[in-house]
Amino acid sequence: MVLTPALILSWLTNTDQLQSRNSEQGRPLRQLAQQPDFILAIMAAGISYGLMSFLMTATPISMHVIDGHSVYHTGVVIQWHIVGMFLPSLFTGKLINRYGYHRIMLYGVGALLAGIVESQFDQSVMGYWISLVLLGIGWNFLFVTGTALLIKCYRDSEKYRAQALNDFMVFGFQALASLSAGWLLNLTSWQTINLMCIPLLLILVGTIGWAQRQNLRLSQ
Repeated sequence: MVLTPALILSWLTNTDQLQSRNSEQGRPLRQLAQQPDFILAIMAAGISYGLMSFLMTATPISMHVIDGHSVYHTGVVIQWHIVGMFLPSLFTGKLINRYGYHRIMLYGVGALLAGIVESQFDQSVMGYWISLVLLGIGWNFLFVTGTALLIKCYRDSEKYRAQALNDFMVFGFQALASLSAGWLLNLTSWQTINLMCIPLLLILVGTIGWAQRQNLRLSQ
């Protein structure tokens, strides 16, 4: 049964790929990666996904093992975190159209920073709940906006190489962050691992400002 999908897919002909071979090859990956918005899109998606996985993975250990909250309350916090991650998707696209990519990214950074501030003062169930809901919202604003912005940076003939680089960077960073969460929590504390996220968010804010300036310069 395991080999059945492989056998079926071996007979599949990718017509899009055949058409793309006969059309323009598009810009090389190096040229794609030099675009300010392309860099920003990957950084927004990668940093948000990495920090979200980093803190979400550490939450059950910190809540249940270190702070002694029940498994039930820990589960409720994680459930609401997931709500925070995906419920805003119902209107994130409309917010992007109204306020623009860069502003929604800044709102996402603001939500993540607010969650980090909350983590420094309150390790109650409600404190974790607020931090994790804000973490989910911040991830949504940054990841959805970054993904939407990436699509504007390449042509149809360039989509495979552009998406391949994006996925490698985003999910590679997410994997490293998730694998290191428990180890760093054991060495430090819940407050400290939250503070570790701030430098990356500041780098992202700087990248947003840089991309805005570069786009303004290129449009003149």
